[in-house]
Amino acid sequence: MKKFLKVLTIIILSILIILFAIVIILFIKSKTWERNFQSEMNPHYLVNDSILPEEFDRRVEEYILSKESTDFLTLSPEEVGHTVFGSLAQMVEESVLETTNVYIEPSKGVWKICARARLRDVRNVYAWVCADVTKDDMQTAQIYLKNLEIQGIDIGKIYPGSLIMINQGIAEAVVIANENGFVGRVFENMELLEDELIIKGFLY
Repeated sequence: MKKFLKVLTIIILSILIILFAIVIILFIKSKTWERNFQSEMNPHYLVNDSILPEEFDRRVEEYILSKESTDFLTLSPEEVGHTVFGSLAQMVEESVLETTNVYIEPSKGVWKICARARLRDVRNVYAWVCADVTKDDMQTAQIYLKNLEIQGIDIGKIYPGSLIMINQGIAEAVVIANENGFVGRVFENMELLEDELIIKGFLY
């Protein structure tokens, strides 16, 4: 009996040591990633609020109310960042989380969109969540996530089903928006460029 308890104790201690080592490794990896990520940031694309100028509202209104059969709306990475910040802030408004920053790293065909979230009551506990938003060259409004990371840890590899569910949700949202004409136009195409997002839509 004593021998059995001794072996069981060794096994439990070994498991705890392994788990502790994994936690330490992940912590060090996440902090190293965060330091590198923040050192390479372009401050121009970092936002901390959802405030947009009146000129932005005017352009959106003109796009929606335009009588042209096909029209375009062009958004800068900063404008998209402020819009994403506002959407995320509304999503977590009733939760224990709050959004502090949104950062966008634009390139042709792929935009890395990152959000920094933290606990409202424990402000030193936070994490950067980053997603690679991708758009192919086809004439379609469909975009999808190619990668999802939390503090540099690849969630897509750990839980591949998460990307599938998110991309299905995006596809369904685009279909619902187009079928119901929420903005008065059908989204026909989106282009992710190095310095702007172009939305093409035709009258509903």
